[in-house]
Amino acid sequence: MLRGNMLKKLMPVGVKIVRPFPVRHLQSMNNPGNSFLDPKEAEKPEDRYSEAGKLMNMDVKTSIVELSKAFHRHRVSIPIGTAIPDIAQGTFVAPDATIVGDVTLGDNSAVYYGSVIRGDEGPVLIGFRCQVGENSVITSDSDMTDISIDTDESGGRLEDLEKSVTIGHYVTIEPGCYLRSCTIQDRVVIGANSVICEGALVEAGAQVGPGSIVPPGRRIPANEVWQGRPAQYVRTLTGSDSEDLDKKLKTFVKDTELHIDCNYPIGEEHNMLHRDAMEAMQKGN
Repeated sequence: MLRGNMLKKLMPVGVKIVRPFPVRHLQSMNNPGNSFLDPKEAEKPEDRYSEAGKLMNMDVKTSIVELSKAFHRHRVSIPIGTAIPDIAQGTFVAPDATIVGDVTLGDNSAVYYGSVIRGDEGPVLIGFRCQVGENSVITSDSDMTDISIDTDESGGRLEDLEKSVTIGHYVTIEPGCYLRSCTIQDRVVIGANSVICEGALVEAGAQVGPGSIVPPGRRIPANEVWQGRPAQYVRTLTGSDSEDLDKKLKTFVKDTELHIDCNYPIGEEHNMLHRDAMEAMQKGN
């Protein structure tokens, strides 16, 4: 290795040796001296904590690994700009569900496993005691209807739609549904694998059968059953239908409470805690 004066003798006249940083900075990646801060501060780890927490007290390699872990974890609630999800107390959101942006979830509601609610382009308002079934998507990302879902073959588009989703109270959205910039009133049931398109309105007490498509701008009248692709009138609901729905809603409330009570972190010690809690509940303690 060329050192000091030997290196200077080999350099052309007038050329200076410029070191980009002091030699003392060239340390192992595992050495705290090679951190985000000046090496002088490596001798004072107690002074190296800030808003970044413990990451500021790590070397570059370790801190990058830790940051990578943090960013690759699933986040249930994700703010977008100044829009932050508002999730009420007593509401269950599954560990692998995702709530994004301007979303409001009412009391005692539930968003089950794999579902996504996107309020990144407009508000999504969901009332109390609503359930969103597994792998459903609710989004407000539309200001024009999608011509590819032209189920009534009108060939036209609806424009200037409001980018928002409003869902009332006691609404059941079964698994695999897709709702886009629509309005769902109270006590509605959306059957599994159904699509509610932009600008659609499902009035109070109505039911949409499984596998149905409600076209853009379509209105489903109150207390009626509609089904099909596109959805068509089937029948008018009776008093017994309302009683059956009340029973299902009561069962739903108990199921939601159970999911909340059993949503423990992974690990044997937490499983033991869960078993102890369940035994205490069975004994009435």
